[in-house]
Amino acid sequence: MADLQINDITWQVDAGSFIPIIRLWNRQTKEFNSFPLKGYKFNFILSKDKFCTGYTYQARYLECPYKNKIVGNFSSQCGFCERTQGFKSSFILGDLSHERSNEILSQEYCIYLGYFEPGIIKVGTANISREKIRLIEQDCLIFAFIAKGRGYEIQKLEHLISKKLNITEIVKSSHKFKYLSLKPDIKFAEEKLKSIFDKIKAEFKSDIDYSTLFFEKINVENFLENAELFFPEKYKKFEDTNIFGHFLGLRGRYLLLAANNNVAALDINYLIGRNIEDYLNHYEYNFTEEQLSLI
Repeated sequence: MADLQINDITWQVDAGSFIPIIRLWNRQTKEFNSFPLKGYKFNFILSKDKFCTGYTYQARYLECPYKNKIVGNFSSQCGFCERTQGFKSSFILGDLSHERSNEILSQEYCIYLGYFEPGIIKVGTANISREKIRLIEQDCLIFAFIAKGRGYEIQKLEHLISKKLNITEIVKSSHKFKYLSLKPDIKFAEEKLKSIFDKIKAEFKSDIDYSTLFFEKINVENFLENAELFFPEKYKKFEDTNIFGHFLGLRGRYLLLAANNNVAALDINYLIGRNIEDYLNHYEYNFTEEQLSLI
């Protein structure tokens, strides 16, 4: 049973709709088993240890050659695979000496503005090959793309926008978790995103290096109509190697399950990389009323 590893819990696009899925890596067959989570009942007993989930190279998945254990509950790659993949070194840390930096930074990226409750605007980047998947993975449900260019340019422009207009580049997972029950107001978000975009355009209007990267106007989009989203009223966070309960939703880093007539929120970063060792017939999480999140 330990031949099956949770490689990812994420989203895929099917006929324009966004669907939450789980990806299991089979070490015996060297294949992925992926299936949609809607209606699924979890009953996994997972390994205490986490193992590296490998890396992608030229759009091809490669298993970790060393099958390294992961130190820490919330990482998914070992140092070797992370360095070999090169994205963090090249794009995040700006290491131009990395052998893949030219390949990675010459790809096209978009800059987006994302709306998070209550009334927070974030600026970020996404590779155009997976731009909307990147956003829904972050639980960024209302957004607008504002510029496009090569990684060399976009990497710097994102930081400049953040610095000059005091727009955050990070919305912490703990903040998103607190507001999982709050369905965003599309009209308010749209007005705020357009207002911020106008200010950004004005700021960079005469900048010869970056002004041509911006779109003429923005189109505010959202996932509220074409994704299977769940907004829990009360929920409790668990770190557990037992996953048990009916799937309710995937929101950012959190897998939401119906359990004991309550909602259990499991951090997927805690789960990814663990092996499925056996199956449960029954399991109960320790819910107490005062520990449930409620806005």
